[in-house]
This record gives sequence, C-alpha cells and structure tokens, in this order.
Amino acid sequence: MPAIDRVNYEHSIALDDIGVDNGYLVALDNPDYLYTLRRENELVVVSKEGGQQKWKLLRIERPASERRHNTSFEMFSNKRDGGFVGRYAAIKSMVIRTLGELDRLLNSYEQSRSVIFQGVEILDADEYGKVKETVDFNSFIDDNIRMDKSKKVMLLKFRLLDENTELFLTYDRISFLVSEVQMVFPEYNCVGERV
Repeated sequence: MPAIDRVNYEHSIALDDIGVDNGYLVALDNPDYLYTLRRENELVVVSKEGGQQKWKLLRIERPASERRHNTSFEMFSNKRDGGFVGRYAAIKSMVIRTLGELDRLLNSYEQSRSVIFQGVEILDADEYGKVKETVDFNSFIDDNIRMDKSKKVMLLKFRLLDENTELFLTYDRISFLVSEVQMVFPEYNCVGERV
C-alpha cells in the first residue's frame, strides 16, 4: 500500500500469530527500512521499496510475572515498588539531601525487600581502606567532571532482613541499590557493605 506521501510503502505484518503483547523492532540490516508503526494487531514497516519483502524482526518479550522454570533463582528487577513510596519517588525530582529521603529512595526499589538500610557514613577517600563489597552497575557512565580521587566516600550500610538468608546474590542486590544512589549522588564515590 503506498504511504500518504506517495514515495514510501507500508508493509503490514500481522501480529496475531507471533504475539500482540510483545514489542518488535526491525533489524537494521534490512536495507530499505525507514521506520515502523504499531497498530492494534499489526506492525507496519515503511520502506521505499514497494515489492513484497522478508523482514527480520527482533521480538522484545514482555516479562512473565511467574518465575521461569529453567532457573534456580529468582529474576532480578530494577522496578520500583508499586506502592506510594515508589510512585512518589518516580514523580518527585528533587535533590536528596536528608537521610529520610535517601531511605525513601532505597526503599522504593523491589530489591530492597531482602535488605534493610542501616545508615550512611561520609568518609574521606583515604579513610576507606577496605576491599569493596559492591560493584558499580553503572560503571559505563563516565563522569569527566569529578575525578574519583577527589570524591569523598559515601558508605551505605545494609543488614539482611533475615540473617539466615543464603548470601547468594545478596551482594548483587546491595550493589544495585548502591548504584542507584551513585546516580543521584555523582559527587561521592558510593560504596555499600553488609553489617
């Protein structure tokens, strides 16, 4: 079908058989691909070519709410809690400068359910001589303005909700929470530890 501008053509792909609930992208190695449109039960690929073509699609599956059967551990999520605190944190974009606001930010994530935030300590860079227990999940974001050696250390302390909990992936949960705080406080070098 010719598009409205009469230069491009629309190629409709029915989604009834491959899943309407998922998202789809057209692979960039399709030479004549310009852009896509999403309609109720179809994906429309707009191209300069009018003839019938095969399109490579990438499917982005909506995650299932149930636990996947082929893993022995739960899926991690960076989703914020659906309660009041999570909704408030998502819409309120103010600078966090109090311990209560920091606690609110940490508790807005689902990953905070297995750990309890115990407090924060600000240290000079040379005062924290321990091996770090956490890693920065956002290390690919580079801060070219503030150098690490001039930053103070913000030490975030966490306690396990249940001390009998297996430590498997606990440090990954804490690392995620600390990485989220690091995004809000770029002037500090954020580190987390279990107490």
